[in-house]
Amino acid sequence: MAGASTPEIASSVVNAGAIGSLPLAGIKYSQPEKLQTILTKYKALVAPGIDYRNVNLNFFCYELPDVNNKAVNRAWIQHIQSYFKPLGIATESYTDTLRDTYDTFARIEEFPAYFDAIIEFRPKIISFHFGIPPARVLARLRAAGIKLFISVTNVDELKQVLAAGFDGVILQGYNAGGHRGNFIRNDPADTKLEARALTEEVLAYLETTDTTTSDNIFIIPAGGISTGAQIAAYLRIPGVSATQLGSVFLATPESSVPQYHKDLLTSHPDGFETILTPYGTGRAARAFKTPFMDKLYRESAGLQLPDYPLPADVFRGLNGVLAQQTGRREFNMYLVGAGHKNLSADPVEVVIERLINEYQSELSN
Repeated sequence: MAGASTPEIASSVVNAGAIGSLPLAGIKYSQPEKLQTILTKYKALVAPGIDYRNVNLNFFCYELPDVNNKAVNRAWIQHIQSYFKPLGIATESYTDTLRDTYDTFARIEEFPAYFDAIIEFRPKIISFHFGIPPARVLARLRAAGIKLFISVTNVDELKQVLAAGFDGVILQGYNAGGHRGNFIRNDPADTKLEARALTEEVLAYLETTDTTTSDNIFIIPAGGISTGAQIAAYLRIPGVSATQLGSVFLATPESSVPQYHKDLLTSHPDGFETILTPYGTGRAARAFKTPFMDKLYRESAGLQLPDYPLPADVFRGLNGVLAQQTGRREFNMYLVGAGHKNLSADPVEVVIERLINEYQSELSN
């Protein structure tokens, strides 16, 4: 949950006996000191006697965007500016240039200080989203004793992951919140399998492959999971190792999302509509179906998108100015998974305790 998860969330999860996650996509590789600050803060929050290494460091691994496609950039900037100009927001600083506001692990070798810091920290797991890093990068991580996990959305991606020797796969269902992890950006052939169907398809495929491979890989469904009963249902499936949860932690005090986002989460106890849209960042992402996001989706169809993540530069930039100058936040994109109900603003520790109690209750039935 880049932009939402924090050292406080990760440490609380680790202190409860699970694997925490630190999404680091927003930390530029040219700033290893910021990485060190986050890792140091996280370590300090882990309780004495608990191994701080019981954490997953998550990175994006996408193809480098074409930042020089000025015509496409200009057209998209003008399209986004058209929504903010009527609100009195100065938009002239954006013309035909968009920045890559993240970094891709495909380039990690260009930043040895950052890469060295990761190796020195030696988390139990490093995971990737959007694609597979170079083989020599994976080899160095393995040599440091780090388990390698990656998100997949279909069996074709799974085959590539197995060939690359990954230790675990996060089966990102179509109902999962945040960015769709397809290896092909905005894949027109996306199978759109929700987490349960994807899990069944992957396990069926693994039954036909080499026994050693299928027995030694961690299978972790993700998408639409926010109760202990759901966790228990997945863990009853032979071959499933664990589950991954995200949206259930978004409204917690430890989450770094704005209060507007948290209020959206907690004010719909009976559920809410979501939308999968590429028009915030250049890649399809599941978010609240707010009136603005629905309007943007409808009115952007047919326009050529700049490469991911370039659209985020102008979209988030103008939303930041709008919030700062007027306090309005309804024009932003608020990521969340589908199918959730009764999301609470309780602290992470309370959320985890509830999940454990629900899980144990389900097992006793």
